Amino acid sequence: MKTLINYLSILAGRNFHNAYHTETESRKTMGWLNVYIGLRQMLPREKTLVDNNHFGNHYGSGYKPWKATQGI
Repeated sequence: MKTLINYLSILAGRNFHNAYHTETESRKTMGWLNVYIGLRQMLPREKTLVDNNHFGNHYGSGYKPWKATQGI
């Protein structure tokens, strides 16, 4: 189930990205952002050596985008 939710959150993130760069209607853009955040928060937390993040997070970005949905 967590793999499906992770995949759906990736799709919602891509839709948010596209809407942010092309849509003039901010309501639609923010709707995709809320869907993305909701899906990411549904994922279970996994204990790692570095942190306690939700499933599917990565550490490749210097901007740490996963913190937007971690409650930090």
